[in-house]
Amino acid sequence: MFGAAPATLSATGGASGQPVVFATPSAATICTVNGNTVTFTGVGTCNLTANQAAGGNYAAAPQVTASVVINGLRSASGTSPAGGSITAAFTGGNSSCSYASTAFTNPGAPTGVSLPHGAFGFTTSNCGEGAALNFTITYPQPLPEGAKYYKFGPTGRAPGGEW
Repeated sequence: MFGAAPATLSATGGASGQPVVFATPSAATICTVNGNTVTFTGVGTCNLTANQAAGGNYAAAPQVTASVVINGLRSASGTSPAGGSITAAFTGGNSSCSYASTAFTNPGAPTGVSLPHGAFGFTTSNCGEGAALNFTITYPQPLPEGAKYYKFGPTGRAPGGEW
């Protein structure tokens, strides 16, 4: 999944004793390979190859290929300023829709407003024009009765953002 930790590639076999060399012909915007580590950098299909050179009396091993479909990141977790884990997930948009950036922060709140669990900032990408997205935010404890949600962002009168 896009945004996941890098994965370690491994292969065994081949009598030549030569190391297995991993590579990808895919665009760097989808995945990259460095040694035996693959990093998923975007959404799409990551094609991987494994090659082992000839050595001694042994021919080169046949190339092995694998394809991994990388889906968009649709869930993010962080720590609440009040303690515990917060998860923000969404549904909707097309299959390439994903978080482009996420941040759990503790910004200054409007006068008279308390944000005990901080704020969740995000952008999405590749969701499709006019896509409807539905968000679910899970807090470490139930929110108190009468809790309100606030939205901060740019407006016509405040391009830098306002509540």
